[in-house]
Amino acid sequence: MTHPIDLKTLERKAYLSYHQDGLLDLGLGMLVLAVGIGWVVGIPWLMGVLLAIGVSSYPAAKKMITIPRVGLVRFSPDRQRREKRTISFFVTYFTFTVLLGVAMFFLVIAVNRNPNGFGRLLEKFIMAPFGLLVAIALAALAYWKQVSRFYLYAALLLLGVFGGPLLGINHAIYFSAPGIVMLLVGLYLLIRFLQTYRLPEEESPGSV
Repeated sequence: MTHPIDLKTLERKAYLSYHQDGLLDLGLGMLVLAVGIGWVVGIPWLMGVLLAIGVSSYPAAKKMITIPRVGLVRFSPDRQRREKRTISFFVTYFTFTVLLGVAMFFLVIAVNRNPNGFGRLLEKFIMAPFGLLVAIALAALAYWKQVSRFYLYAALLLLGVFGGPLLGINHAIYFSAPGIVMLLVGLYLLIRFLQTYRLPEEESPGSV
């Protein structure tokens, strides 16, 4: 007796396989870690540089590592519309992030000129706004890409930026820690992906 093929289930498995190469984890982990390192060495624009490099190199990495192993998958119209909504969301998100970043910059200047209770609170939780923005992006990725581990990354980041100051942990450490976790997970996934999906072996000249 044959069982009907659930095309949606097969498509979802193919889609999840496409995102099990760890490349997205590695890229985002590098960005989060760059924020902590940039804060320590006094290079706050380091994240922007790495973001530009990551956005430009991610498609090339997928083309070089992922597509030769799992193939170029053509998804259903519903899945394609979901991907377009993902792009629209992140365009809006990054526009809002830039505007909020400019507003935070002027807010910090104003608070430093007139220090008060709010200023001391802002200084203590200085990384919280950035952590919240990154956590929103990670949660959005988990939702749109249907990759649940990014919810965990978002939770770790929020735990760090709000719990770290209360425990007296240096902001560079509690912001960098989730990035290290993401890098380690991404490296594990990449190694497992390369072992699971090997490149097709070329036929030797004498093979039939």
